[in-house]
Amino acid sequence: SIVNVHAPTEQKDENTKTSFYNKLEKIIDKLPRYDMKIILGDFNAKIGKESIYQPIIGKHSLHEESNDNGKRLIELATISNLKVSSTA
Repeated sequence: SIVNVHAPTEQKDENTKTSFYNKLEKIIDKLPRYDMKIILGDFNAKIGKESIYQPIIGKHSLHEESNDNGKRLIELATISNLKVSSTA
């Protein structure tokens, strides 16, 4: 299953971002359980090299620190048992 998204920008308000990620989580939950899931698009996220996130993102990232959108993306990946890649 492939889901293509365009997330709210970093400057959007908290409610807009929370609504987006809640909707996306519901969509992911409805995907067939045994499908390979690919969620791609523009998440407007910067994912940093923080060691706490390495199980989800690996050891490589373009940015030093994650922004709010990056943290939200990592949280979604963690909840949905996904990995984040290609964060350039």
